[in-house]
Amino acid sequence: MGLGLAGEEDAAVAELCAALDLADEHLRRRGVREKVPVIFASAGKGIFGVERYARSLRKIVARKQIDARFRLDLVAVRPAAREAVFRHLDEGHEVVLRYGMLHVVPPQSAPDVFK
Repeated sequence: MGLGLAGEEDAAVAELCAALDLADEHLRRRGVREKVPVIFASAGKGIFGVERYARSLRKIVARKQIDARFRLDLVAVRPAAREAVFRHLDEGHEVVLRYGMLHVVPPQSAPDVFK
């Protein structure tokens, strides 16, 4: 069972990356990082929509050995079973990931006055 992080397409990527970094460092300090898979799941097609930033983020994901999965829309969390349920946006099937700790960033948007 690992650590799962899920977020909307391009939403709060900075928050997710900070959470990934903090989790990775904590697990390494405790000497258990090799035993804990860290998964980044996103509804997006890639790590970020702006290539300049995506390039840097892909390097971080590779260096920290994070399992990045895309086109996964979080549709349910089953706390009792410690499962996160995703719908694959391209193929339509359900993907269930077990987790030990789950960090979810909800959909976010600027207030209407700024749109």
